[in-house]
Amino acid sequence: MNQEAVVVPADDNNDRQIEIDFKVFKSGSTTASKIKGYKKDTHCPVSWVTNYTYNTEDGGDNDYHDTTLVVSLIKE
Repeated sequence: MNQEAVVVPADDNNDRQIEIDFKVFKSGSTTASKIKGYKKDTHCPVSWVTNYTYNTEDGGDNDYHDTTLVVSLIKE
């Protein structure tokens, strides 16, 4: 499993926009396969954290867990 954390610090001067582009490359291919669909879920474990979970379906098996991305927003 590959995991990575990216921290975007907030300030009072600049808005932040994060854009995520899912692409699926089959082994050895340079052309991306089309994502067949995705599902999104929002979860707030505490009042100062919001988790957004995205699950994609790109393998043709209709299971929506081929790629999972979790974005957590932590309020100061």
